[in-house]
Amino acid sequence: MILEAKKLLRERKRMTLSDLAIHFQSEPGTMEVMMRVLVEKGQITRSVVEGCSGGCGGCGQDNACAEDARAKLIIYDWAG
Repeated sequence: MILEAKKLLRERKRMTLSDLAIHFQSEPGTMEVMMRVLVEKGQITRSVVEGCSGGCGGCGQDNACAEDARAKLIIYDWAG
């Protein structure tokens, strides 16, 4: 699954942890462990947006301002 996640991020350039978990029908915690391997290899980057105000901050994620995403949003970007 890690190779598929790498390919997906290469194609889409940016995805949230929750979007990755939904795509791969996986728990977010499990997905985060896999993503950590790609971060350590320098193939992707990980950023955390905390305290979303509920207004659009221009992060480019359609569901970023959803009520359940406001506390902490983990975003992975293709670094290759």
